[in-house]
Amino acid sequence: MKIDLEFKTVKSYTMSSSNICNVNITICAYSDVADLLKTNKYDSIISIKNPKKNDVYTDMELIRRYRRFKNHPNQSINDNHLLCMSFLDINVKHRKESPCNHHILRIIRLAEQLKLYMNDKSDISILIHCIAGISRSSASAIILLEELGYTTNNAISHVFKVRPIAVPNTLMLEIYRDYKEMTQTLDALITLDSLNTEKIDEIKEQ
Repeated sequence: MKIDLEFKTVKSYTMSSSNICNVNITICAYSDVADLLKTNKYDSIISIKNPKKNDVYTDMELIRRYRRFKNHPNQSINDNHLLCMSFLDINVKHRKESPCNHHILRIIRLAEQLKLYMNDKSDISILIHCIAGISRSSASAIILLEELGYTTNNAISHVFKVRPIAVPNTLMLEIYRDYKEMTQTLDALITLDSLNTEKIDEIKEQ
């Protein structure tokens, strides 16, 4: 049974008071990707599929998928805006096929690239797919939107508006939350260390 697509414009991402970029998110199943590539232009694509039984075959499939998007006659996507990954839609940690830190960090790095790209754009379109367009893709969309400046609640709300059948992968979101908590703790420690250093310098100068 083919799942109906949903395509909507989500919340504006404000770079500055004079530069607002509209982010258009499409979340879909893999079976719908070919038709969407023919009829729409995208600035970025996140492509997630299941790994093959053999690592070599998985790597080969990733390369083929990357080239398919990169060389598509209707697309002109920057290398830094194209993300192809392979992992299963499971919520069990420490399995070879599970989503892991590496996958989440790649989404975060993509968001960093898109922030720079959005500086001189009025709108961008992002295509995110997994096999069914339900779990891995919707979790990726939430993470990406949060990294682009959305609050957690707004990111989740917009993903469900775009894809009402979404059931975000909980392990991906858990890994992301742990990462955010860790970075916030590190930032706090760095700030505290900086304040302590300044205080010591002041005492030395007295």
